[in-house]
Order: sequence, then C-alpha cells, then structure tokens
Amino acid sequence: MPWTPLIDVAQLPPGRGVVVDRPGGALAVFVENGIPHVLANTCPHRDGDLGEGHVVNGCVYCPLHAWPFDLRTGESPTHPLAKVRVFPARIEGGKVEAELEIAQVANGAS
Repeated sequence: MPWTPLIDVAQLPPGRGVVVDRPGGALAVFVENGIPHVLANTCPHRDGDLGEGHVVNGCVYCPLHAWPFDLRTGESPTHPLAKVRVFPARIEGGKVEAELEIAQVANGAS
C-alpha cells in the first residue's frame, strides 16, 4: 500500500483533528504528542465527523454524542462493539502521511 500525504502538520490544531476528504472516504487526521493518527472519519453511532472531535487522553470524542475512540486502535473504551478503522500513519517532510489502499489513492492522489 502506498504512503499518501494528507495534510501539513502545521495545519492541525492542538487537541483537535482535521477531516481530509479522500477517494474511498473521508479520514480523520490527528497528531497527539508528536505521533500521527489516521482513522476512518465516520463515527459508527450516528455518522459524526470524528475529525471534528476533541482529543483527550488518547481518545477522540465524536462531536455529536461524545462517543470516545482510541486513536491507536480505533476501539471505543465505553462501547465495546463500536470501532473505527485505523490506518498506519507517519510524518514525512512536515506532512502527515497514511498508508492507504490503491482504491483510496486513485482519482485524486497527491
């Protein structure tokens, strides 16, 4: 799977994420304590944009109903059946990059 640049690290507000629209679905991008995290953006509860949620103690809280999701695993510590997909992420050249499937990179890769 190719590494795809998503956003400049400088564009990420502290304690918050950013929604990055990509072919194949929007991604929620975060950097916490210098570590990048990329998750599928949609909360499985009511389709909230996780990238617009607040980060507290390693979890992003959905802005609609405050369901938490661990940035590392995508699992919810309070709702055992709720999980979002997590993508391998790194910082290269001041950008957060994610390892995405070809279908997510095609038609709009940068």
